[in-house]
Parts: sequence; structure tokens; C-alpha cells
Amino acid sequence: MWLPIPDKNAQNIYAIPNPIPNISSKVSIECKKNRIIFVGHLTKVKAVDRLLSIWYKIQVKNKEWSLLIIGDGPERAYLESIAKNNNLERVQFMGRVKSIDYIDSAKILCLVSNFEGLPTVFLEAMRLGVVPVGYDTFPAIYDIIDNKKSGFIIPFEDEDYYVKTLFSIINDDLFRQNLARSAKLKSEKFSVENIAKKWIDIFVSLDLLSKSNN
Repeated sequence: MWLPIPDKNAQNIYAIPNPIPNISSKVSIECKKNRIIFVGHLTKVKAVDRLLSIWYKIQVKNKEWSLLIIGDGPERAYLESIAKNNNLERVQFMGRVKSIDYIDSAKILCLVSNFEGLPTVFLEAMRLGVVPVGYDTFPAIYDIIDNKKSGFIIPFEDEDYYVKTLFSIINDDLFRQNLARSAKLKSEKFSVENIAKKWIDIFVSLDLLSKSNN
């Protein structure tokens, strides 16, 4: 349950995200594979069946592209049955593996969740020059993505727009590269150095640093 915060206390509330690790891409933005990737726990909240429905429409016109699903969970067998029963092509369920290199090799990372907090996988993808696309089911997505500049924010359950957006990225690689570079730049907002500075600024504003030295 969420509790309301009185207006008089609002100025005393600070929200600081966790930093993303200092990871470096081994694959240049220009040389990434024609691959869409999902990384996460395969649960109902993650709603990966939505991504399979989207992929059903993408795969027909983009034979050179593939979908990689990384993660495990109680929904895996159900999702695999959807892929099989609908004759989805070029879909791989990788299970629980180290994901960074797979993310680094992809061009697009998709989330279709019912809800997220602040998904680290989005930030990692952006740091590696991978374009993030996700539904607007969590407020933090507006802090992470500059819509249509460093990724795409899709109205919840607007599958047709999600598909249209993916087609726009897939069919214009120069556009995709520009998005990826902007995403990489935006991810710096969540670097260890910048997040540490936010904490220091708060401590200074509250005069905690001088008090701790006394």
C-alpha cells in the first residue's frame, strides 16, 4: 500500500537511483546483430507473452532478425508452448545465463512488463549502445528514456504502436545508430560518479558532512 506524503514534507524527500556498473561494450554500435533481446525473470508480471505476440508480427517481414529471451521462471514452459503452437521462428529461450555479452550483441532491448521499479537491464543496455523500448507501466521509464531520442516509451498495451516502433528502428539502421548513441549518452546520468555526486550534494545541503567531521 502506498501512503500519501503531506505537501509540507515533500521538499524533504529525495529519490536517488542505484548506479549502473561500469561496463564497456565489446561490440560497436555499427556492428551489433539483427537481434531483439529480453532479459528478466519469466513471470506473469514480466508478461513476455506480449513480446511473443509482437514478435509474431515482426518475424514475417524481417527474416534476418531474431528474438532472444534470457531468463528463467515459472512461465517458461508456457511461453515456449506459445512459440511452438504459433510457429514462431528464430526465437531462442536461453535460460539463466550471464546476460551482458548477449545484451551487448543486440540492437534492441524490449520490456513489456505490467510493472517495473527502475530496471537495471534498461540502463545496462543503454550503456552498451542498445536501444531500449518499453511500455509506460512504471514512472521511472520517463527518467531513463528521452522518448524518441534515446529509446521509445510505448502507451501500455498499444501493441500496434509497439510493432510500428520496432519496424521504424529495424528498417532504418542510421536512425537506430543515432538512438543508440543518445541512449549511451543518457546512461551517464546513472553512472557511479554521477550518483555519488547526488549523495554528496544531499549531505552537503543537509550539513551532514560537517557534522560528521566534528
